[in-house]
Amino acid sequence: MDLALSIIKVFSIVASALFGALGLLTEYKDSAGKVTKWGRIALGGVLLSALVAFVTQALEGSQATKAAKRARAEADALTHTLSDLVVTAHATAEKQQANLTQTGRLREETLNISRATSASLKTAGDLAISMATSLVETRRLRTQADELLVSTQPLISLTLHWRFRSADTTLREKMMDGEVKISKNAESGQGPSPETPFDVEEYRDTLLPLLSYIARLGHPFPGDLPTYDESGPVDRTSIAVLIPLDDSQNAILSFGWIDPQVSWHAGNTSTLSAGFIGSGPARRGSSVPYASEDLFSSRTKIPTYSVNWSLDPTTLANSIDKMNSAVLTTAKMPGTLRVAIFYDMRTLPFSKGNFGTTYAANLWDKPGAHEDRVDIRKVQGFELSLTANGMRLPAYRLKNIVRRTLIDTYDDAFSTRCTILEFERS
Repeated sequence: MDLALSIIKVFSIVASALFGALGLLTEYKDSAGKVTKWGRIALGGVLLSALVAFVTQALEGSQATKAAKRARAEADALTHTLSDLVVTAHATAEKQQANLTQTGRLREETLNISRATSASLKTAGDLAISMATSLVETRRLRTQADELLVSTQPLISLTLHWRFRSADTTLREKMMDGEVKISKNAESGQGPSPETPFDVEEYRDTLLPLLSYIARLGHPFPGDLPTYDESGPVDRTSIAVLIPLDDSQNAILSFGWIDPQVSWHAGNTSTLSAGFIGSGPARRGSSVPYASEDLFSSRTKIPTYSVNWSLDPTTLANSIDKMNSAVLTTAKMPGTLRVAIFYDMRTLPFSKGNFGTTYAANLWDKPGAHEDRVDIRKVQGFELSLTANGMRLPAYRLKNIVRRTLIDTYDDAFSTRCTILEFERS
């Protein structure tokens, strides 16, 4: 509508100008002073144009008034809206300030709680460490008390468990061959009794090869054995294991196999320990050592081998030789446990059947120029466990392996080889 009014207004202005020009350019009065036709036309056109212009101006004024009112109303509404927004913004700012204050207070409280929690956790951690330490110390003291109690008791029973891991394929083949021989022996007899007693066959085909392997760890020997007194043949199949059960080496536990043709040092003879099988007359016992193997260990993938022997009071008494039989053997085991293995025998430094007294001056003591150390990395996890009078003692772990040339008091070498394994209590 604004466009239409503008067009009409321009038209009325143009029309007024045209009708005015018409009045000037024509005779609007005749000679008698009366208005002519063209005068009337020009006067009517001017009046009509004036009327249109007036009406147009009135309409524009009315529209302008309405627009002004509308603009004022809109301005008032906008002002009101802005006022509401200002009020709302002010209220929001106040709430935000309150929230910030609350947040700051909560943060401070959280920090205080965090500090308190950290302090509590530290205290709890210290308490847990203290409790764990106390528990370990309590167990240690209890173990010491139990050991002290047992150490005062006479040794009446003993269980030996000796194990290690080895990836040596030669040892694995020997042990598997032994198992095959044991199976064939079990199938050889008629009825429940095999051709060779089960314990003898197991002893010969698994235990002795395992002991022989342990004894011969290390590089090959450069030459033959020395000759001591008489020169007989070297027996490479016999093997004897000696384990002192006290720090003074008075009580010696022994087992193995010794060919009757092996020579002994001159002296009082005795019957062999109950731990020997097939070596001639031996004392009686209800058990003998045996070997076992786990050839397919799932944890390490390396075969594990062990020597086991459970000795009841009778077997234990008949498996020990003593230097002084009047000295009571207690359940107190030595702090450092030494195991001597004799092999490649020509002459043993003991009176026949009696391992309690040795004629080798350096068997248990005086190490030095007559020994060489063996690299123990060929075997892993080598440990020896003992249970004395029903109480399991802390395990012994392998520390050293030495091959020692045994000599007498005149510094003459015995014609037998000896490997000594030294274990320390863990």
